[in-house]
Amino acid sequence: MVFPFAQPYFEALSRARPLETVVCLPVYAGPSLGSHPRTVEEVGFKQFLGKFYEAALLLDGLRRVRKAGRFRAGLDIGSGPALQPRILKLVGRVDRMEAIDIYDGSRRCSEALLRRHARRLRVLYPFYRLQKLVPERVRRHIGLCRKIDATLPLGVQDFGYYPDENPYGVRFRRGPTLAAYHVGDVFAHQGRYDLVTSFMALEYFEFDKIAAKVADLLEPGGVFGFLVSYWWYPVNSTLLYGRFPYLLQQLSADAVKGYYESVHPELPRDGLARRLEYSDASHPTIADYERIAYRHGLAPLWTLRLHPDHFANPRAVLGPLAIDALPGWSLERVLENAHRLKPELTLTDLMTSHVMMLFRKR
Repeated sequence: MVFPFAQPYFEALSRARPLETVVCLPVYAGPSLGSHPRTVEEVGFKQFLGKFYEAALLLDGLRRVRKAGRFRAGLDIGSGPALQPRILKLVGRVDRMEAIDIYDGSRRCSEALLRRHARRLRVLYPFYRLQKLVPERVRRHIGLCRKIDATLPLGVQDFGYYPDENPYGVRFRRGPTLAAYHVGDVFAHQGRYDLVTSFMALEYFEFDKIAAKVADLLEPGGVFGFLVSYWWYPVNSTLLYGRFPYLLQQLSADAVKGYYESVHPELPRDGLARRLEYSDASHPTIADYERIAYRHGLAPLWTLRLHPDHFANPRAVLGPLAIDALPGWSLERVLENAHRLKPELTLTDLMTSHVMMLFRKR
């Protein structure tokens, strides 16, 4: 395949994120455990809000499938600083919440810091609700309203969807928010839970294997909920590859290597090879997630396709509809090329940046 490097889109996209910072990141498996940075960067308020939104998405799905009660015990997989599972405890939806990752990311957000962010949200949220009473045509001309909108990004900016906002206004629970943080391999972990979650981490697993493990961890009737970057969105949004051109969704591993060799010959080949080998080669569609999960005893409850602005994309230069406007690069052409890897893809798949899914153990 010939890459149209002369086009401004591809020239700009290659600069959107320095690819060196992506290819040189450790792959989250095996020998790379010791290479994780020793420095600890504390979670800021904006990141707290982003993770609160992700937790609110899960709660919105649970509300829609009438799973409004409290869960006895939950486990979050690939937790990092474990913000989402602690938020689930904070808002009173889980009695006991645990987290697991291959390194201890909880150091990035202490209980005290989490409570400070929560208190700030409690103070700001009523002002956010109040300014929403002002008609939008008026609100966009008021500086304070624009500032509040920028301070409280409740989802549309990155995901294009407003969940039910009730979790933002509930009385936060007192006491520790995390019962245990397990550092290690989830496939060796033992326990029984009625809720298992994962937020923006499943791209680091082969879904068939992780679905089998989740089914083993869940009690009958338990719920598995996850939010994941959708591989078939025309701009890759995973940290496995960074903000890569939409052609990635149409290429084999060898073709991806060819792109790097042409554009960034200075990058280490071993880092790129490890990332290509580690990612799930099947790159599931929504139908694949449902089919594989069901085979392991997990029945689908709810699916939500998410997308930011189709014209602008905060992770890259252009969204899919802007790509579609490029001469000779219509989404039909993207889809035709992608069908070489995944014949069942549709244009709807190309318009989906993330997926939120809920399953129930049969």
